[in-house]
Amino acid sequence: MSKIKKNNSKNPVGKISLEDLAASLKAHEMKGKTGLKRAAKSTVPPFPFEVLPPQVQSFIALTEKAKGTPADFLASATLFAASVAIGRTHLLELKPGCLHSGLLFMAIVGNPNCNKTKSLKFPLQPILDRDDELYQAYRNDLAE
Repeated sequence: MSKIKKNNSKNPVGKISLEDLAASLKAHEMKGKTGLKRAAKSTVPPFPFEVLPPQVQSFIALTEKAKGTPADFLASATLFAASVAIGRTHLLELKPGCLHSGLLFMAIVGNPNCNKTKSLKFPLQPILDRDDELYQAYRNDLAE
């Protein structure tokens, strides 16, 4: 037969006092500063911005300044948005009968709250807006 243990603490089960919460947060904050070793400086080479057209370089620089998003993320997302816009409208034939599209797959990896989402959404916004317009036109046609 199992025994039910009585909670003898001053707080109900699942509750925490403000003092305990503050102490827990302080311990968690300090652990990040002293208890864990930081990763060595990244050996990843910087994004090659110089290969991009001047207009794209300007777009990335201005967006980075205005929105505070990392330039590397913006450049990757801009290339991804361009590949989505091109889609399969243009194909490259490297060998006879071997067609390739310019579609890119992308993963943005970074720490939490480092503007990954904002960096991806901003260059894709015109495509998302156009997609919404086409979907609404489709719904209207379907209703007729």
